Amino acid sequence: MSEQDREGEVVSLADGRARAEAREAEVRRQQAREQAKVEAGQPRPAPWLTYVLIGLNALVWVVMVSLGVDPYEPSTDALIEFGGNFGIRTSNGQWWRLLTSMFLHGGIYHIGFNLYFMWVIGRLSEQIYGPSAYAVIYFASGMLASMLSVAWEPAAVSVGASGALFGVFGALMGFTIRRRGVLPQAFVVSVKRNALMLIGLNAVVAVVVPGIDIAAHVGGLVAGVGLGYLISQLAERPVSTPAEAKRVRVRALAVACAGTIAVLAAGGTALHLQDWDDPTDALSNAYDRAVAAEIAYNESAGDLAKRLVVLEQQAIPAMHECSTELATLERLPKRARERVDMWSRYCDLAGQAFAKDLEGLRNGDDATLEQAAALYSQAAAALEPEE
Repeated sequence: MSEQDREGEVVSLADGRARAEAREAEVRRQQAREQAKVEAGQPRPAPWLTYVLIGLNALVWVVMVSLGVDPYEPSTDALIEFGGNFGIRTSNGQWWRLLTSMFLHGGIYHIGFNLYFMWVIGRLSEQIYGPSAYAVIYFASGMLASMLSVAWEPAAVSVGASGALFGVFGALMGFTIRRRGVLPQAFVVSVKRNALMLIGLNAVVAVVVPGIDIAAHVGGLVAGVGLGYLISQLAERPVSTPAEAKRVRVRALAVACAGTIAVLAAGGTALHLQDWDDPTDALSNAYDRAVAAEIAYNESAGDLAKRLVVLEQQAIPAMHECSTELATLERLPKRARERVDMWSRYCDLAGQAFAKDLEGLRNGDDATLEQAAALYSQAAAALEPEE
């Protein structure tokens, strides 16, 4: 066989493979179209789950406000008490916070934006995936996002449905990516445009607005894209009846649930090994003791005998107790470590100031009283990063 004949045979084989691949691709597209026709023939109920989720989120916010929580800027302690995702407590065994934090929000603007987002994106996604798959995507994305938030910043308190909602939008992207060959081009372009806008807006907000849980947003989006693509891919099987289509979807959801549970279990095990100390009570006690000591000290102005009693029996012991309690906290994430160290320095300096004040008043020593005043100033400066 001549060189030219061999080259012609190679070209012929390559053309044959290309034609075979094109036929297979066309068969897959045709199967997807046929499945879409079968699914399109099924009744599409109202997106009731989205309405239920909107109602539950709103109800939780109303209950919190009715119990005295600030509707605009709820305190960190209140969010923790109601089930916020406080990384230290979550990783120490309170895993239910991964779920409950999804129904809490950091104020009326936070919940307002999320409910609007849910109304716009949630209804469309539920219509596409159906309530069962939508529920899997929503809760799986939300909990995976919450876990990533814990891993990223264990000392922070994270709340909101944002992680779940980014997951829902991510699933819409995953669906579009998987079925872009059979979906209307205008729909594909619209999803791409909205995705770019959402990612860009998220980047801007991350720079401009402090305290935004970007880890949860990114985690939810990535989880949603993966789940949406996986469910769409597994559900793409040739079907001839609605019943068969339902069985295919159930198997797809089972795989998605199993994968989510495996990731949550692995992540939870890794996070639990960190075994953080919880500084919440110690820091709260330090604040309460400092405030009580300052109030008592100021109220004793002009009464030397009372001032001596306050210093000796209340202020100095209170600062000693603060320092002792804070010193027991050893295993802390960086952010919590910084806050504990700040309060430890304050308690130590304030304790020294009170002791010098007591000594100066007893001995009538102005130089010692000046040292006390300088220590008071240093103690106050130690808390400036807290503001």
